[in-house]
Amino acid sequence: MICLEGTGALSHVSLRHHPDVFNEPCIFAAITILGEKPLARVVEGPVPPWKLFGNPGTGNGARGKTYGLPRFRAARFEARFPFGIVTLDDPKVPVKATVTGWSPFIPGDADSSSLPVAALEYSFQNTSETTVEAVYSFNAKNFVATNSGGA
Repeated sequence: MICLEGTGALSHVSLRHHPDVFNEPCIFAAITILGEKPLARVVEGPVPPWKLFGNPGTGNGARGKTYGLPRFRAARFEARFPFGIVTLDDPKVPVKATVTGWSPFIPGDADSSSLPVAALEYSFQNTSETTVEAVYSFNAKNFVATNSGGA
C-alpha cells in the first residue's frame, strides 16, 4: 500500500503484507527553477500541523523526514476514482504543478485491478510570461531493503 496525500506527499507505505500506517519514508519529487534568481520546491503542499507534532518521533525532530524543505504554498486535492489529483500553486514559483496518482482499475477484472501497482504522473505548466528553464528530480532513500545482510 502507498497513499497519495492531499498535499502530494507519499505515506503509509506498507510492504510485504505488513500494514505500516506510520511509515513515511524519505520519498519526494522536486523542481528547481533556474535563472537569475533560482529557487527550488518539493512538489508537495505545506506539511499539515498534525504531522509536525502528532507522529511518532516528531518530538525528537522527526529524523529522516523532509518537513523542513521548501514546498508549494497551496495544494488542492481532487478525487476521481481511480485517480487522485493534487494541484500545487505558489505565487513565488512561475509554474503550476500537478501530481496524478492512480492504480489499475478494470471493471469486472478483479485480478488485474488487484495488481500491486501504483503510478504517479508529474506535470508542470508555465504560468509566467517568459520561458522557464527547470530541472525536475524524483528522490528516494532505499525503503525496500531489509536487514537480512548479504549484497
